Amino acid sequence: MTLKNPKKLFLSIFAVLYIISAANPTKVSAFSSTCKAGVFLGWDRNIDTSIAYTDGYSNRLDIISYDLCNWNGNNDSSSISWDSASTIRDLQKPNIPLIKQYKGPYAHLIKNVIISAHMPCPTGGTSNGSISPQDFATLANTKIQDINSSSPWFLQNYKAIVSKVGDGLEYYGHVGTVYFRPFHEVNGNWFWWGDKDVSQYKQLWINLHDYLVSKNSGCRGLTWLKFCYAPNSGKNAALYYPGDDYVDMVGMDAYSDNPSTDTYVKRAYAELTGGTYNGVTYPGIDKPFGFPELGPNVGGDYVDNKNRLIKKFDYKRWSDAIKLNYPKASYFIIWNGGYEPRNNDNGTSLFNMSY
Repeated sequence: MTLKNPKKLFLSIFAVLYIISAANPTKVSAFSSTCKAGVFLGWDRNIDTSIAYTDGYSNRLDIISYDLCNWNGNNDSSSISWDSASTIRDLQKPNIPLIKQYKGPYAHLIKNVIISAHMPCPTGGTSNGSISPQDFATLANTKIQDINSSSPWFLQNYKAIVSKVGDGLEYYGHVGTVYFRPFHEVNGNWFWWGDKDVSQYKQLWINLHDYLVSKNSGCRGLTWLKFCYAPNSGKNAALYYPGDDYVDMVGMDAYSDNPSTDTYVKRAYAELTGGTYNGVTYPGIDKPFGFPELGPNVGGDYVDNKNRLIKKFDYKRWSDAIKLNYPKASYFIIWNGGYEPRNNDNGTSLFNMSY
């Protein structure tokens, strides 16, 4: 999603996740220096595993990814589920009949799991809902494990939502490496957590991290869980970074028709990886970097504001841009529908490129 044209979320989506040679493989052990690939299967209760069979993709699969939000229209913990998890874990098991039948596509399928959760707004509405500055401050500065039946309703609602997310993440704890990408695109204003007070956002992240990872009383103790910080392209990409102790890799959601010259993408890249843009030098963040969401511009020449394809986009623009302009990228994810590589030009060739 770009700051210029926020992308509307919709159901029944999947994306292709391609892990390029890691910029610093020692930082996150699951990502080696060899090329890795995977699939985003969609939203819970509405996943699509068919892409795993697709020629040009299947033999490169290494990562499973999907979102715990089921978009049932509610603004409570019932909107978070992992009903599709058993289907996904079936793909991860090395000896099931399906894998025996398709030895090539599934021989090395599960190495990493990347999970997002479009958590509903605790005070009401979906992830695109709104929350007052006062309530956000209260939420950010309250430790989740301290929330109880005497706490305000929206705090109790938030704890129930996060606890449900923890249940879903825990399900994957014994298979591969699990990455959690919460509170993404914070430098935009389309999610309830976006464009908020910087220090409060950082505290919101830290409290979520500690609740899920810590072994302290009232916390979940998911010590194996890794976190991905993923702002949008544009300014202030690194501004909300909560700190090295709470993040394992970083990314930028980037949608552009001309990524080699896009000033929004270039600025965010400099901020996140270190470099000079428009005369300003940024220190960057010393973590593996990639593109958790990538594709042509929303509402641009190729995809309209409802994510429908207008005309085919040449993904060679992005592969060339990554090699020449964004060489520190270690992975990228391409959305489905109008963005999906099979619907565009030079899409599947992305999986055979040398970076």
